[in-house]
Amino acid sequence: MVAVLTSAFAQTHHSLSNPLRIVRSGVQGLIFEEALSLFENDVAAVTEWMSSPVRGLGSKCPIDMLGTRVEMKAVFDLIDRLERGVLV
Repeated sequence: MVAVLTSAFAQTHHSLSNPLRIVRSGVQGLIFEEALSLFENDVAAVTEWMSSPVRGLGSKCPIDMLGTRVEMKAVFDLIDRLERGVLV
């Protein structure tokens, strides 16, 4: 698996002229790994999902919800529910 590494989780999806770049450490890295698992290691699909409004997150983009522990937990919990087939 090829991964793109940078500190862009601190950035928002407004810079999508470049591919989404993910920090692969801490909770943010775990969220990215879980999203990769959900999308069967399709980085393009994860990039699209992370930068698109998601109904299960109150129509917020997952990448915009990585600023606080509470928001990161909401993203992680949503991915977990989706992996288990729970409709949101």
